Amino acid sequence: MPVDHEEALEAQHLNDAEDIYRTLRALQLQRSLLTVTLAGSKNIGSSLVLETELDSHTLYIDQLSDSALQAQLAPGQTLLLRASYGGVQVSGLFSIMAISRDSDAIQLAFPSELMHRQRRAAFRVNLTAPLTTIQLKGKDRAEPLEGVIVDISADGLAVEFDRFVRPPIMPSEYFQHCHFSYNDEEWELGLIAKHPSFDKQTSKYRCGFSFRSLSSSQSKSINQWILQTQRYKQKRSALYPRPKS
Repeated sequence: MPVDHEEALEAQHLNDAEDIYRTLRALQLQRSLLTVTLAGSKNIGSSLVLETELDSHTLYIDQLSDSALQAQLAPGQTLLLRASYGGVQVSGLFSIMAISRDSDAIQLAFPSELMHRQRRAAFRVNLTAPLTTIQLKGKDRAEPLEGVIVDISADGLAVEFDRFVRPPIMPSEYFQHCHFSYNDEEWELGLIAKHPSFDKQTSKYRCGFSFRSLSSSQSKSINQWILQTQRYKQKRSALYPRPKS
């Protein structure tokens, strides 16, 4: 059966405490509804993230909507939490550390692993400041091209040039040596052109590229770049919402 890549899910296993914290913090800021289940119980409850603490690796959630399930909880038990934000599905196993006597709020330890899934179509971020300049060299071009990376995904990136590129970039044209710097790291990789276009109104030439033979470490670094940028934008949106017109 053919795979619909736009609908396929891009899954990540987050193990780093800071990555887990950022994801849980996003759930808190967006007040995402949590679905909570306990092994051996048929009841399903819902809750919200109240607070996340990176230093202590702990998470606080509100008392469960299902009072029968809430009554079954005790320190040492494991809860399965599921939630979503912005098209991203999150799930993980959390150990109960304590339950507040006053509010029934539940203190949980960060999981050793958090599943983070999102649709490939959503696994892309637009990049603004700081601008990331990229140089592209192809064997059939006398001079390298220089542009700015305007968005990036798990599969590739888009580059904008401030002039019309001559000769025009051809679909499937291969650029063997593409160089850019990001996060104190030097990148050297291959790119294949996909969708070149020119906007006469802005006089900007733009082209999407797919990655060619990324190493596993490069793929991981790009995914981290995407996740960090997404979470930063989500946090900014939550703290500084657009004024209503």
